[in-house]
Formats: sequence, C-alpha cells, structure tokens
Amino acid sequence: MTTIEEVVAITGGSGFLAQHLIFCLQRDNHLESTVVEIRTIDRNSFSKFLGKEKE
Repeated sequence: MTTIEEVVAITGGSGFLAQHLIFCLQRDNHLESTVVEIRTIDRNSFSKFLGKEKE
C-alpha cells in the first residue's frame, strides 16, 4: 500500500477552530495519507487558544 504525502493549507489559521484542526492533523496517524506540511493563512496575528505545550 502506498501512502500519499499531502500539504494542507488552513485559512483562518490563527482562529480557535483552526488551532484544534492543526493539533489533530499533527497528532493523528492517517492510513492512506500522510500530512507532511501544514500551512496557515490568516490576516490576523497569532493568539494561542490551546493550553497545550509543544510535544
């Protein structure tokens, strides 16, 4: 089985929901695809909503 390497772009990356989505993409193992890069696009500056530290 071959895996697909994907680059994901998230608009509104500084928002609350986007931060949860990024956390899930970094954490989860996907069987058929591998996220190799996550790009965020937002016109607002970053504000940390999650209380999690970097792993």
